[in-house]
Amino acid sequence: MGNRMPKDSAAPKGVWTPETHMVWAATRPRVGDALTTDEWVWLNPNDRVKVQRGNGPIAAGFIDVVAPDASIFWIWLDDGRGRVALHMGDIVSVWLEKRA
Repeated sequence: MGNRMPKDSAAPKGVWTPETHMVWAATRPRVGDALTTDEWVWLNPNDRVKVQRGNGPIAAGFIDVVAPDASIFWIWLDDGRGRVALHMGDIVSVWLEKRA
């Protein structure tokens, strides 16, 4: 992924590249970890996650698609509850349960 800037460096404003985005998520999260939005770059289709939107109930499911910039991903919720999109601007908590 190229050279990484130190974690305390500021990423360029309004410019997204894999190099500038990956700087904030240099370490792959472990199963069971709560993910920051910067760590969404590590999500892959078929990863199993738990999500909580706002103060709502915790739901689980499998990742369907992750946007190339990892700013949004779609999850198929368990028990036929449908497919939802989660955006990094949403109030959402995400935990990695199992890698694909």
